[in-house]
Amino acid sequence: MRPSPREAPHRALSRLAKPWNRPRALRIFRDQASLEASPDLWATIEAKLSASRHLVLLASPQAARSPWVGREIAHWKQHRAPATLLIVLTGGAIHWDDTARDFDRTRTTALPPEVFGWFAAEPLWVDLTWARSETELTLEHARFRQDIGTLAAALHGVSKDELDSEDARQHARTVGVRRGLTWSLAFFLVASLVFGVMAQVRGDEAERQRKEADGQRRVATMRALLAESKNRLADDPRTAIRLGLTAHSVHPTTETRAALVDALRRTPYAGASNGPDHAGQFIRRLSGDAGVLATAGEGTRGEGTKGEGTLKLWDVSQPGRRRLLHRLAPPRGDVKDIAFSPDGRTLISSHARTVVWRIRPSRAPQLLSTLRGHRDAVTAAAFRPDGKAAITLDEHGSAMRWDLARPDKCDVDR
Repeated sequence: MRPSPREAPHRALSRLAKPWNRPRALRIFRDQASLEASPDLWATIEAKLSASRHLVLLASPQAARSPWVGREIAHWKQHRAPATLLIVLTGGAIHWDDTARDFDRTRTTALPPEVFGWFAAEPLWVDLTWARSETELTLEHARFRQDIGTLAAALHGVSKDELDSEDARQHARTVGVRRGLTWSLAFFLVASLVFGVMAQVRGDEAERQRKEADGQRRVATMRALLAESKNRLADDPRTAIRLGLTAHSVHPTTETRAALVDALRRTPYAGASNGPDHAGQFIRRLSGDAGVLATAGEGTRGEGTKGEGTLKLWDVSQPGRRRLLHRLAPPRGDVKDIAFSPDGRTLISSHARTVVWRIRPSRAPQLLSTLRGHRDAVTAAAFRPDGKAAITLDEHGSAMRWDLARPDKCDVDR
């Protein structure tokens, strides 16, 4: 905000020769009362005047006409000596008459009547009528600084030279303190950044070690599952595939995928149950051109014949007898593989496309959906033990897992 000629002396006197550890060089009360002010304000002004050592009069024609200024001067004359009144001319004119030892009443327009006849010699006064612009009303302006220095020396009770020296000393000290604070802040900022980076690095290292340890545990678990899967591959292929699927879910890698592919390729029986009569579900690849075969635990068998692209469901619950239940109409192409879910209610068959069927006891199977994702023909399929997921393998060894929670809307289980 641009300072006015009335405000600029106040600000300058507060700053000149100010110690670095104090908010202002002098405590100054500036009367801003106007003619419309309440009479109750006089008690406050009177108390401030009584507590002050000097009175600085901002002389101007407006001040000369103000009854409040005249009242303040009258009060000051009753309690203080003439030398304690300092005058700053901000407008109008002041003329001293050496012969009369008083201000010239005919030519002076900036002083109230109470000032006349009080001084035996010309008092200290400073002419600031020349200063009007923002650049002139600042201590950076040499002439303004000189005039304010004259006032400040009288208020501080020192010579002007001593005041200038003190101001220079305080300025140098303030600059030094500021520099010290700047360097201290810079040091603490750098230190906080360093400690912050170190803490972040330690946190990142701890997180990296935690992830590394977790990864090592997963790898160890995965390899133990794969080893057990290989041990059971010949005698218990269903459990072997379960272990392989679990290993792949714990730590999916090319190693687990390759192990699943190998298990599906080498397994003659996938999904045999542990029932006492060994009559549970299984999938078996038949030799030659006979086709593929799958049996459900309830005595239902699916059979596909190579070269014909046919898929049949048989009732084989009676030993030595079988009865044709349904002839399915699968997509075109040879039957590559078929697999029943553990509960025998869902069937996957692989042809030119791989499809999912719903098996119903007394009605024809219902085609539910097509498993889309393999680029090549699917040659093997197997269900997870809970029947909610399955794995398929194409002729180039690429395996995919499928979410079968809703068989009519199958998605790739990622």
